[in-house]
Amino acid sequence: MCRDWSEPDERGPYSTIRIAPAPDGTVWYTAQATGELGRLDQSTGETHHITLGGGSAPHGVIVGPDGAPWIPDSGLNAIVRVDPATEEVRLYLLPAGSGRANLNTATFESGEDALVVVRLSR
Repeated sequence: MCRDWSEPDERGPYSTIRIAPAPDGTVWYTAQATGELGRLDQSTGETHHITLGGGSAPHGVIVGPDGAPWIPDSGLNAIVRVDPATEEVRLYLLPAGSGRANLNTATFESGEDALVVVRLSR
């Protein structure tokens, strides 16, 4: 089954970058232009946004083995985890001195809890 949905326009363009479906039917998506993580309830079509922090520029999003969305965020120079139950935002900052990392895409290694993040450089 394929469903089509769109964001309301009252907050401006969200610049949805990536989406990640969760086992419970939730669809997570990054709203890069506003520094937020979006949550779509497929059964109702309702969306909800979670602010990731000042300066946030989330790119990818994946659902980890713990069921939580994990987001590489170049604006925060961090990996962000959002608790799906409480919506608590936890930042895993890159080490000091690592410079601005262009964090792009992440994945968990199969069968492990090891997060792999792609950093694009020129």
